[in-house]
Amino acid sequence: VRHGILLPDTFYHFFDLRKEFQAFYGKAVESVQDMLAYLSLEPDASAEVVTRHVQDMAKVILRLNMDGHKFTNPEEISQRLESGICSKTDVVDSNTVVRARGLPWQSSDQDIAKFFSGLNIVKGGVALCLSPQGRRNGEALVRFENSEHRDMALKRHKHHIGQRYIEVYRATGEDFVNVAGGNNNEAHSFLSRGGQVIVRMRGLPYDCTAKQVVEFFASSGDGSEGSEPHTSCPVMDDEDGVLFVRKPDGRATGDAFVLFDSEEVASRALHKHRQLIGSRYIELFRSTTAEVQQVLNRTMDPRTYDTAQPLIASLPQVPLLPQQMLPSRSSRKDCIRLRGLPYEAQVETILEFLGEHSQAIVYQGVHMVYNAQGQPSGEAFIQMDSEDSAFLAALQRH
Repeated sequence: VRHGILLPDTFYHFFDLRKEFQAFYGKAVESVQDMLAYLSLEPDASAEVVTRHVQDMAKVILRLNMDGHKFTNPEEISQRLESGICSKTDVVDSNTVVRARGLPWQSSDQDIAKFFSGLNIVKGGVALCLSPQGRRNGEALVRFENSEHRDMALKRHKHHIGQRYIEVYRATGEDFVNVAGGNNNEAHSFLSRGGQVIVRMRGLPYDCTAKQVVEFFASSGDGSEGSEPHTSCPVMDDEDGVLFVRKPDGRATGDAFVLFDSEEVASRALHKHRQLIGSRYIELFRSTTAEVQQVLNRTMDPRTYDTAQPLIASLPQVPLLPQQMLPSRSSRKDCIRLRGLPYEAQVETILEFLGEHSQAIVYQGVHMVYNAQGQPSGEAFIQMDSEDSAFLAALQRH
């Protein structure tokens, strides 16, 4: 996986010798040595450890065959993550779930499945966690087919995706259902169409229609001078393959989810990132069934949005930034402040704006500022790795 080498299907099927041994002889064993001892077989005397181990396994297999055992049902390792739907009423075994932390913000469910390559994840078993603002927070809950695969997943604690090490911890079935489960009929109907890939759109005009979305992906470019043409990317089921995210009162949020029937088409569709619908730049991200459920659950909850603007006097007297980010006289001048950001701006938008200067941002150093209603204020504070880096970024990007 690390080197992008594709293996034949043969390598994704195997027999667990311990299980085959127990099924035939009725004896639970932990190692090949235990099998040899039970069968009164002499261990191999080869000098090489690997050779010795293979020869010992071969002796056990031959003895099983001689005694009449048939190897008929090999276990299979999933080669790709399949989509699936989780309901709020599902009961999930806590011994099959882990929480992964420290994920790159751009990680998709397929990237996470690749990190756990060799272990079987259930359909729709990767749930990317979202912040209160609906953005991915670098965590995911992953549900495996059984506790054995979950235990092996825990051993990947502090393995890497790119340059980042990933923390892997135990989680509960309730944790998974809380994130991945849904009870929204519209979302269930949308996800039941069986699309291979889901793409999330952000920054849509509030009056955008499903027809415009379909035409956006069907077009060969963004229509602007010098734009690179892209092959048409048909939306699965045409306009029925588009799901708009709306507030409880029916108002648009500027988000939508779109279904595609293959990885190839979805990959082409994602190349339309930052192209235009009307005068709005549209952001595109690969999404998941769990993310659709989370977003719909949150936006359709009346408690998520204030029905009326509160009086200024009734606003909670708490800072809108973490205490450590508030300026003080003794603070180092290693932060920059951005004002006038588009309300739909995300962390990646800021990284793109800062260009080469973004390499000097400290880990988790982008702090978006939200108002008392939890909506973007158009400001952000960026913590750099030195005062010089902050000075140069401010000088060259002002």
